[in-house]
Amino acid sequence: MRRKGEGIMVSGNRAIAGSSELSVDQSRREPTRALVLGALIMALAVGAGYPSLAESPAQPVSTAPLKVGYQNSPAMALVIVADSEHYFAKHDINVELKEFTAGKFALQAFLGGSLDVAVAGDVPVGLALLQGQRLVTVAEVLKNSSAEVRVVVRQPGGCHGMTPASYFLGHKRKLATSFGGGPEYFTAQFFAANGIPPSEVELISQKPEEMPVAVDRGAVDGISVFDPAAGEAERLLGPDACTFPDPGRYRQHYVVVVRPAAFEPEPDRHVTAFIDALRDAEHFIKFHPAKARRIVAEKTGLKQEQVNSIWSRYQFGVTLDPSLRTLWAQEADWYHSRAANVPVPNPNYDQAMSSAFLKKGK
Repeated sequence: MRRKGEGIMVSGNRAIAGSSELSVDQSRREPTRALVLGALIMALAVGAGYPSLAESPAQPVSTAPLKVGYQNSPAMALVIVADSEHYFAKHDINVELKEFTAGKFALQAFLGGSLDVAVAGDVPVGLALLQGQRLVTVAEVLKNSSAEVRVVVRQPGGCHGMTPASYFLGHKRKLATSFGGGPEYFTAQFFAANGIPPSEVELISQKPEEMPVAVDRGAVDGISVFDPAAGEAERLLGPDACTFPDPGRYRQHYVVVVRPAAFEPEPDRHVTAFIDALRDAEHFIKFHPAKARRIVAEKTGLKQEQVNSIWSRYQFGVTLDPSLRTLWAQEADWYHSRAANVPVPNPNYDQAMSSAFLKKGK
């Protein structure tokens, strides 16, 4: 399989997914799988220092902002609504939100020291843990979801009985996804569930915001990604869009990560207040779903009808799923299964999770 890599650029206070890859027309010069994943792991490993978030409970609330990075997508409705409805201010914290087009970019910025908190997918967090990064998952922002990541392909007239196997096998399709993130792991599970050998597909990496235009213009045959990119591709392709069913093997978890210093000498009240604000947003979404959908549509740039159509796929809420430990171990096995990857011992996943902030906020 031939692949291309991704990068990140930062412009002012707004982080924007950049790209070190070549254009889709230059796919002949793609690096190998090992080089691309190695570059991603190096990017995730840049943050060696851990500036403390903790303060003495006796001190007044700091006016210094809690810098939080997140992926601007419908899955982040708790974060988006908490900001729009001023729940952070309600809990006496100054939160500075920084938007990214993928959670892995937010995690890179967090590991680099420019963020205090990151909301990212389970896959990049798991890869960072494999590389010895010291971070702790303290919450999730979705209790459940379905078809949040999906495979959308260009097929004249739509699916019309087309199956993943009949579409991909024997045609050497080109599929774009996001390497080192949940969409790549989802793609591996999608292929396995449908009996598609990875060697039968040319898998390339693109920035999520570039994928809809790429598949619409024919630069790639399909994409495997989350919203809003997946929804935008479906909109652009119109009657020629074919979205394959989610095989149900993997659900992306969006986790809130902090540094170990956030627990010293006790759970930092700023992080606790941040999670309490997310709980308020959960309550708002439950009792004011129409307004919540309007807020999310405006923030993500999706059409209102698009947000309305996918809303039922999400169960928004603050939680911490114990099965994350098992999922990270499975993702580690997937990572180690690649011949070019040097096996490394799995970390202690028990130390990578803590419900301390959830308990404190009750």
